[in-house]
Parts: sequence; structure tokens; C-alpha cells
Amino acid sequence: MVPHSLFQDIDGSVWSAVYNEKSAGNTLLKVNPGGDLEAVLELDGAYARRPFARLGNSLYVGAFENELWKIQPNGRLESKIELPLRGKDRTLSRIVQLQERKGALWILLGNGHVYTLAEGAAQPLPHPINKRLPANIQANALFVEPEGHLWIGGAGTLWYYDALSGQMVDYDDPIRQTVKNICTYRQIFKDRSGVVWVASDFGAIKIVQSNNLFSHYLSGGSEYCSNVYCSTRGITEDEQGRIYISYYNSIHVLDPASTRCAHFSLPMIISTTPSGCFTTIMLCGPATAGVSTCARYRSIPCFACPTLTSAPLWLTRKASCGSGMNIPCSITSRPQRN
Repeated sequence: MVPHSLFQDIDGSVWSAVYNEKSAGNTLLKVNPGGDLEAVLELDGAYARRPFARLGNSLYVGAFENELWKIQPNGRLESKIELPLRGKDRTLSRIVQLQERKGALWILLGNGHVYTLAEGAAQPLPHPINKRLPANIQANALFVEPEGHLWIGGAGTLWYYDALSGQMVDYDDPIRQTVKNICTYRQIFKDRSGVVWVASDFGAIKIVQSNNLFSHYLSGGSEYCSNVYCSTRGITEDEQGRIYISYYNSIHVLDPASTRCAHFSLPMIISTTPSGCFTTIMLCGPATAGVSTCARYRSIPCFACPTLTSAPLWLTRKASCGSGMNIPCSITSRPQRN
């Protein structure tokens, strides 16, 4: 049984889609604040990713392909909403990400189309970007800025939509020239300074929109990666502005002020807070008489952990990045606009 798409609700309950590797089935699981497990609903389909988000008093989950389920906090299924299909293959219109922003639920489908569901509304509305996107794209990452600007990422796709002007910017082309590969973009994150970070299968990309600057991180060879590039999974920052980049079983912590970073290999203990993210890193030293000694390393707003386990965990390595990490490397490019 493997938990995926972990989401912590405002009452401290943790929801997840638990994948049974033997039966290829999925169960919607709720872990109450006291630690009690509750199997809430069975989910159709043999795939693992089922995004969660809260809007108002309800929990929403991309339950099966283009079906959005509205669930009450007690686990009762309130309603099902079907998002529009594009073609006959439902997998192409699968719900791949949800984000709540200013009283609305933002929904990204695998075909790149975006819909918004206002609190209290019965049906979601299509976003104007849907008519502007190229056909047959494969999307899996969405980031909605407070002003309504959109970022959509996927396989060889990274689009920015300016909500004020309606202008779209293709950021994949300059990144492709920088990285020399076609990237799959997995997560898009904007730090408090306004810099955009993108996790890809060819390292992490830093975008400074104001100057059209692109920096490539975790490339050029690394002892911590199985090939030349580190296939990154998630990016976030802490209150001091340090950037956390996760991939495989490791985390890199980058200090933008000094352009240096520290490396931590899992296992380590990751805990959560009501924000719905993995937020506290506990580093554990060698066991004495079978008891580990752990200390809080740092709390961060959000962290995408590649693997989660409840077993005892140990810190295995801490090191500084060497020149092989190629940190930093800035190449100025100008994105294509249309």
C-alpha cells in the first residue's frame, strides 16, 4: 500500500489516495488527528495521482479521470462534477492538479485546459487560455498567482498567461536552448522575491521574468544523481529565502545570497502542519541502544517529498555542493511571445 497525493486539511486530518500495488486499486484514506485510519471511498482507475484541494467547507479531489468529487469533512460524497472531455479518450482530460486561490478552485486537465469553480457554484467555467493553447499538449503542473496570472507546465510545455493583458509567453523555447533537452516540467513555484522556480526531469530552472534570465541547477554531473541531470520533483523555500530542491531520495538546500547549497540524502523525518505541506525536516543521528536521536533542522512552508514512510528514518549524508553541481549558471534568453 503506497500513499500518494497527501493533503492535510484545516482540522489536521490527512487525506491521501492509497494505491494497492497487488490489486492496482485505489482507496481514499483519511487519517484523523488522533491517528485513526478511515477508508472513506474506493476510487476507480489504476493510476496513483489524485490531487486534493479545499474550497470553503468542502474537500475536492480529482477522483477519476475528468471527475471532480466534492466531499464533506466527514467523508460523505456530496456530488460529482464532470469536466468537459476533449476527444473520446478520458485519460487525456484527466484532472492532474487543483489549486485554491482567492475563493475559487483552479482545475488543470491533462490536455492543458484550465477551469475555475467559484465557491458555491455548481459548475466550473472554462478559462480564456483554453482557446490559446496548442493542441495535443500534455500538462501536469499549474501555478496560479494572486493576480490571476497562470503558469502551465508539462512535457515540452511551459506557458505563462498574463491575466491583465491576455498575452501568452512560451518559456519552454529559451529553457530548451539553455538545457539542450526537452524538459518535462513537474512543479512551478514562485518565491517571495518574485523569482519563478520550475522542477523538471533535467534539473531545476530558475526564471527571473523581469530580465529574462534563466539559470540551470543540478546539472553537469553529480554523485547524487543516476545520470548527468538530477530529475527534480519539488521546490520550495523557507522564511530566510533558502530554496529547497528535492529529487530521488535527496534534498538540496540553496542559499541564493551565497549561491551555495547543502545536500541531504533521505531517509529523514518529514512532518506536516495544517498548511497541507510537508514542513519540518528532522535530522536523525545514529541510534544508541536502538533509539535514534533527532533534532529539528528547519521548518519550511512547503516541501514535495519523493517518498514517505512511517518507519524509523536515519540521516545518511550531509555535504556541500561541488562545482559538479553547476550552481549557478545564468544564460540570458528572450522568450517567444504570441
